[in-house]
Order: sequence, then structure tokens, then C-alpha cells
Amino acid sequence: MKIDSKPNIASELTTTYVDENVKERVRDAAGAMVRATITDYFTAKEQHHRMAFIGILDFAKIIDEKDYETAHELLTESVTVVGVLEKARSKAGIKF
Repeated sequence: MKIDSKPNIASELTTTYVDENVKERVRDAAGAMVRATITDYFTAKEQHHRMAFIGILDFAKIIDEKDYETAHELLTESVTVVGVLEKARSKAGIKF
């Protein structure tokens, strides 16, 4: 993983990992034989306040308006983030 911004903001993230579907080796930019990789790029949406994705007033509005669609979108995003963190932890061999 490479963070292309300040670590406490992490607005741009590049993740490179081995492509498990390609078993043969390929040449990298330097000519060395390496495993094939997949690279993903992430750029965060602009945030007005970097300490919170969504504020308390926004949560209150979602609840007051019974905006289940937005609530589900935020839940899905949270579950995705936790999944990425779990996968990274597992691949790094971190156990707790």
C-alpha cells in the first residue's frame, strides 16, 4: 500500500497485490521476473473536515427523515472498509 498524501488524510491510496489468477512470472519495468500484480487506485471524496466522513447533524437528518437508503449505503461502505482492513491484517500475518 502506498499513501500518496499526508498519512493523517490518506486522500490518495495505491494498493498493489499479487494476481492469484496468473501463476507464470512476468517481467517488471527493470526486466526482473516477478509475479503478476494488480494495482488499485483510490481517491477519496473531498471532505470539508478531515476528522469525520459524515457529521452528527447528518446522522440526525438520516434518522429524522428515515433515509434508509443513505443509512444502508454508509453501512455498506463501513463493512467494505472493515473487510479491507481485515484482509490487510491477515496478509501481514497480524493475529489478535
